[in-house]
Amino acid sequence: MSDPDLRTEMEAGTDPGDSGCSPQLRDQPEEMARGRRRIVEGTVVAAALSGWPSTFHALRQGGVRSAAAYVGDATRAAGTLVPPGRASVWRGASAHLAISVACGEALARTLPRRRSVAWGAVGGLAIGAFNVGLIGRRFPAIRALPLLPQLADNVMFGIVFAAVADRGCRQPSGTRRDRLASRDHG
Repeated sequence: MSDPDLRTEMEAGTDPGDSGCSPQLRDQPEEMARGRRRIVEGTVVAAALSGWPSTFHALRQGGVRSAAAYVGDATRAAGTLVPPGRASVWRGASAHLAISVACGEALARTLPRRRSVAWGAVGGLAIGAFNVGLIGRRFPAIRALPLLPQLADNVMFGIVFAAVADRGCRQPSGTRRDRLASRDHG
């Protein structure tokens, strides 16, 4: 990046290291348009919030104690994915983080920028069908968890990832919003 480009970004208040929505990235193909920082932010926030659907389901089913027990059970169940397959909160949290990083990278590389939140839901469902429905069903502790709330967690991951990773970025030109704006101002 040349010094004038750096100065332009700094004057615009854009962090040159962010590469989330910088002018240079807006001109690149869609699949390259998400910067590393945005991908990490999207992954971290999605990993932290994606358990809400299943936790809410447990809360509705049996109250606060039930929800707290469910969160512990689900975390320990994820720990069985780590060899030698013993359930623990530490192993579960580590497995959840590793899976979240892999899912965030997959979504960053495959989600289109247009309607990314809707596509994030679809991507999350696909990831959930694979992770929970196919792989997870081979592990008794994961199989013991209710399937639909687990799939909802994955959908939530995709939605939150897309919303955070693509926040504040303008849509590619040619969107309905652009056509309406040009009609109103032209």
